[in-house]
Amino acid sequence: MFVLLHSRRATRPQLTALLLWILAASPLTLAAGTMSGVQAAGALADLREGNRQNAIATLARSGQLRAPLSPPEAAAILVGTSQGARAASIAELAQVLKDDLTGQEAASILGPGTDLTDGNRANAITALARAKRFGPSIGGDAGPALNGASQGARATAISEMAPYFRTDMRGQDLAAILGSAQVLSDGNRANAIAALARAGRMPRNATGAEAEMMLVGATQGARATAISEMATAFKNDLSGPDLALTLGPGTDLTDGNRANAISALARAKRFGPSIGGDAG
Repeated sequence: MFVLLHSRRATRPQLTALLLWILAASPLTLAAGTMSGVQAAGALADLREGNRQNAIATLARSGQLRAPLSPPEAAAILVGTSQGARAASIAELAQVLKDDLTGQEAASILGPGTDLTDGNRANAITALARAKRFGPSIGGDAGPALNGASQGARATAISEMAPYFRTDMRGQDLAAILGSAQVLSDGNRANAIAALARAGRMPRNATGAEAEMMLVGATQGARATAISEMATAFKNDLSGPDLALTLGPGTDLTDGNRANAISALARAKRFGPSIGGDAG
């Protein structure tokens, strides 16, 4: 430590990181929980990526940061971090962040999809979820928080967030969370829908139009599985047009897969006296 402080080769970021370590470690500096997010961001100004991540970890673990950190404070602290360094830093900060984060607040902490993508974004969201930073306010506005996460990573992130989503969401809210067919398709989409359904986050009395929005990008066995998971959420007495929208075109769901999806709906007693010749 002494050598680094007096070395002419020590870079400014190295010296900054070292001084932050001394500040956090010394009982003679700041009392626990007295450093605001603005002060921390200022102290970290010269650091980037791994160096900034290490310094953030030092501050978080020492208890110097004043809780709860607001989303703007956290975003300022995280400037200069991306991918693995940002995900690890968010995990360190998770316990001192405010709770009941909205989708927009979570998105500001996670950063743009270009800075935190796929597995790294899923890891950061997982850290926030397991620290119980999401609450009953988050719903369809979670879409921006999931930007940059696709396929398996997006499904994982949605699964972690599912127990915290609002319980009064409609199909369009869930469609916004699931995203387009390009970012979540087939088995990954079915897995995300299953997680939402098992957490009781499906819309009540869902219509065929709502199902059509949620099932975009799911075909064949994956679509049949997703419909089975959703079956009890549908309204009773589905009409033929509702059924057609749910099942999708014949090219998306055929033969045994189509039969399995219809069987799941029938066993959940989703058909009633209104259905007849329109079932064709």
